[in-house]
Amino acid sequence: MKLATRMLKLSNKAGVKEEEIKKDIKDALRGISFDNNEGYIFVYASNGDRIVHSKVPSTEGKNYINLKDSHGTELIKDLINAAQSGGGFVTYYFPKEKGGTPFPKLSYAEEFKPYGWMMGTGEYIDHIDTKMRQIDAKTQKSFFDNMSIFVSIIFVCATVGSITIFFT
Repeated sequence: MKLATRMLKLSNKAGVKEEEIKKDIKDALRGISFDNNEGYIFVYASNGDRIVHSKVPSTEGKNYINLKDSHGTELIKDLINAAQSGGGFVTYYFPKEKGGTPFPKLSYAEEFKPYGWMMGTGEYIDHIDTKMRQIDAKTQKSFFDNMSIFVSIIFVCATVGSITIFFT
């Protein structure tokens, strides 16, 4: 969102035409990826037209307003509504690969008000769970490593204290 806002401000100051600004913003958003190139940004117009989808750019320009997941969730409508309400999360089911089994996915969307675009990204819940377990494991290991050091220090202090008391 900040990237698009910054590009819009700079382009407006430079006198760049609106269509060129939109093209530049879309190109920049298409180039964003994260999480080992699995994560991406998607953009839809308020009528459901897909504006940016770096994973399947051939679908840009098509309308997805009536797209429903396997549980009947109107995910694009819900994402647009969340964005227009100040930004928010939407959970829905979506296949990881074309024609695959739908998995729960959590997406966040915000509105880019100058153009009425919904910008969002999402992550599969099982990926979030895996990442949380990895973080938890690292945290526990760090805690136990630190606890071992603490206990060792206490032991050394107690030993030194005992020796000092014994020889005084």
